[in-house]
Amino acid sequence: MPPSSVSHRQSELRLNAARLFASAGHRYWLQVFPAARDCQRRLLARAQAIPDPVLREDALISHLQKGSNSEGLAALAVLAPKNHRKALAQSLVAYQLMLDYLDGVSERPAADPLSNGLCLHQAFEVALDPEAGHEDYYAQAPAGDDGGYLIALIETCRAPLRALPSYQVARPALLNQAGLCRQSQALNHALHFSPEEDKMIAWAAQTARAVEIDSDLDWWELIAAAAASSLCIGALLALAATPKADEADARQVERAYFPWASALNALLDSLIDLDEDAEVASHLRRYASFEGAAKRLATITTMARGRLGELPEGHLHEAIFAAMGALYLKQPAAWHADREEMSRAVLAALGPYARPAILIHLLRRREIGRGPIRSAWLRPPRGY
Repeated sequence: MPPSSVSHRQSELRLNAARLFASAGHRYWLQVFPAARDCQRRLLARAQAIPDPVLREDALISHLQKGSNSEGLAALAVLAPKNHRKALAQSLVAYQLMLDYLDGVSERPAADPLSNGLCLHQAFEVALDPEAGHEDYYAQAPAGDDGGYLIALIETCRAPLRALPSYQVARPALLNQAGLCRQSQALNHALHFSPEEDKMIAWAAQTARAVEIDSDLDWWELIAAAAASSLCIGALLALAATPKADEADARQVERAYFPWASALNALLDSLIDLDEDAEVASHLRRYASFEGAAKRLATITTMARGRLGELPEGHLHEAIFAAMGALYLKQPAAWHADREEMSRAVLAALGPYARPAILIHLLRRREIGRGPIRSAWLRPPRGY
């Protein structure tokens, strides 16, 4: 192909990417984001009224320190038809706030940490099933007086599900992912109190066989990371809002997001929390070196993009995936000297939508040009 044709093709690809990014941004900022913020405010008021001070602290952390997580998951509502985006955004916000809240609650000491985690995280499955009855989620927890907060999160999440035109089609995959998330979170948090790695390794092998995963993910990438992510649930709820979806569509979405995209989601969270997580609970510290981790993260990102690109509206899925990555990569903690190589590897592998997404996040927070991101994030890594 002549150089002029190559240049024209590259310009056309950049223009198409810009148009798609602008279209997705229009849907998100004008339709999804206002609904997400309204839901966050209402649920924050509920969190502030929790009687038990320990549970109130955990709930407020999920809002005030991890609020971007629920905004990020709500971005998947742009995949839904316009008439369902507002309700779906609120459902996704509630689900992610619930996950982050229970993340804190299950880290509190309990007589039996694993049983406590499994009991608490039953909420994931109930939140995705309008027909399910409520459980005694705090039955094994040291505190349980939340003033109805957890039930409010569950009800907010499942309120629109009956009205979604393809919910019944997506329901089996949704409950499968919620069950995986429940077990993963319970085992992950039990690691803080007792060695559970043997159980996790066995469960990883069993899960890989059960869901017929054709991947070479290590056990912690599959179970400790991918299964703990809410990303696939968000994509499946967007499919549930899409008319005339069928079971094959649900299987395709689940296999596109799980395990690769979901694994990156959780591993980037581990990257940001590297200084806070105990060594036994840090996914990234399981790699032989951070250099090896950088190469592995680049591979996982590339595999995820390939799977997402095969979906209908694959480029839109890729853009949302890049925006998810940008939520983590825009944080200064991602660019500390010991982890910059990992962040640059992911940034390069995320593709053309990542840098514009980071710029938007930085401009929104008035952080552009400040801190370690200033020069590092623009330099692509060598060798990936």
